[in-house]
Amino acid sequence: MAGFFGKPIKSNVSDEELTEIEEQYGFKFPPYFALYFKAYYQLLDQVFSNKYDGQLVMMPCCPSDRPLAQLKDLIEAWNPLVKSGYIPFAQWGDGWGPICLDMQNPTSEGNDFAVIWFDHEQIIPLAEEGCKQRENIVRFSQPLYRSFKEFFYDIYVQDD
Repeated sequence: MAGFFGKPIKSNVSDEELTEIEEQYGFKFPPYFALYFKAYYQLLDQVFSNKYDGQLVMMPCCPSDRPLAQLKDLIEAWNPLVKSGYIPFAQWGDGWGPICLDMQNPTSEGNDFAVIWFDHEQIIPLAEEGCKQRENIVRFSQPLYRSFKEFFYDIYVQDD
């Protein structure tokens, strides 16, 4: 099986492509988030949390032919949350609900944001209009990580 995954291919996702998404939805990605898409193309959509005992996290793939397509699809699918200050970027478990950056909960450095999860069974009954208003959904946000950087290190960096 050596070489099964092949050689990593450096991503050519540009700042301009990420800025286009930011401008379309009115937010700015944290630096580590942008680096995740700018480093390498990858198809690792099923990753696991060390902090949460191997909990499945469904990340958007970053294939070379359409590297930001799955991220855009996820943001669009949960677009009402964007209007409430939450940027969806992954799914908790096997589609149990969106994992989001809480853009109104910055870290002390100010360039990263808390990572939260919404159980889809709690927010879907609110419908699109209800999810657009932060005061309606904030009580359903479940804190996961203090920052995307902490999330990234938990998922992708293995302590030996």
